[in-house]
Amino acid sequence: MAGLGSPQVRNLVIFLSLLYGMRQVDQNDPMTVNYCRIVFGLYLVLGIAFQGYVTKIVNEKKDTREIEVPPQPALGATPGPPEKKTVMEYDLGQLSTQRTQMLMNSLMVAFFHFKMGQVSPLVMTSVMGIMRFLDDPMFKIHVLGNEAVGALERPFKAESNPLMGWLMGQVNPEAGANGEGAIEGEDDAADDDDDADEGSGDEAEQEEDGEDDAAEESEESKKTK
Repeated sequence: MAGLGSPQVRNLVIFLSLLYGMRQVDQNDPMTVNYCRIVFGLYLVLGIAFQGYVTKIVNEKKDTREIEVPPQPALGATPGPPEKKTVMEYDLGQLSTQRTQMLMNSLMVAFFHFKMGQVSPLVMTSVMGIMRFLDDPMFKIHVLGNEAVGALERPFKAESNPLMGWLMGQVNPEAGANGEGAIEGEDDAADDDDDADEGSGDEAEQEEDGEDDAAEESEESKKTK
């Protein structure tokens, strides 16, 4: 469970505060819309500058130490063995993934704003994106100069969402109980079927014994006559 001072909880508080604050603003005011667009533009410029600067540092360091990176298996597939990469290859891969995510998020925000007239995503995406930059292990290692140990050790661990973790924690126990109940029900049904089969076998044996007894009695009666 994430502590109250964890980045996840802090970001959740910031998100809810932004959501409330944007509802207090007249989002139909042209001046407000322009300010929000400027904020979003500055976020994009900052993101591009961050990517370029960290990429430059990674290429200059040329760290060839090897690390084992667990694969990202497809849904339902069996995970394969860890893949060996150099620190430089891993960091450049992380930066590439971040660029793709930033591009996709920007396209979605642009669609919501220009096609659907929503203004809040401009500010909320910008602020939360900047917070992600500050919490990013790449920023802490290459910009702040922190050692890559503990939480910053490669490969980086995905940060959990405290809200989603709580929701899943509420759902999973019930789901697990239902699953166990279903399995127990299937086992009981299987036992009942076995008992029924045994009972049928006993009845069949009794019928055969009865037929044999009847045949013997018939033969004895014939001999007597």
